[in-house]
Amino acid sequence: MSFYAVVEGQLKYPTEESFNRVISFLETGCFIDKDGYFVDECDARIQSDVEFEFAPNIDRENLTIDIPLAHYRNLSRVDFFLNKKTAEEIAQLLSDSRELPIIDPFGGFLLNIIDFANCAHESVVSGWIVGTSTDGCFDGWYIEDGKETTYDLQKWALENIDDEGMYPPRKEDYEDDEAYQRDFNDWQGSVEQEFIADHN
Repeated sequence: MSFYAVVEGQLKYPTEESFNRVISFLETGCFIDKDGYFVDECDARIQSDVEFEFAPNIDRENLTIDIPLAHYRNLSRVDFFLNKKTAEEIAQLLSDSRELPIIDPFGGFLLNIIDFANCAHESVVSGWIVGTSTDGCFDGWYIEDGKETTYDLQKWALENIDDEGMYPPRKEDYEDDEAYQRDFNDWQGSVEQEFIADHN
């Protein structure tokens, strides 16, 4: 099932291996083209926020990714900070732990919970990602160096926007449902813009 979200971010990878792992996923998912530009669902390049320059978003020499501000399909599901482990990485963590892993009858590992907790993963990818979505929700999130904070955007608006724009339109004030929905969508969009600007 697709999930649409507004996303922006900048990331720096410590090694070619970690960088290429993410790039491979972006290429397979058709999020970027062969020249390193993010593309939309129609394969049109998305303009990067670089003054006077339409530059590639993928810098293979410096191991950086610049995610231009845009509305994306499923991009928010990409694990840019490599926080989710593969089976091989979990096995490596266990083999590096103080106790030898126990082999189970199915050929896997039975985790010693205390020992595994001592191997807690910290993202080595630096950078940030900010996102918002109205796709069945009204949420925002900010990830910095792999640590994510999520927000209910209606609550965030009440706490952080100082003018009347913090309040959503009231349906009872409208005779026309279409007009209400249009104004409500505009309000959500303005809150999303405020949230993203506040986290840049």
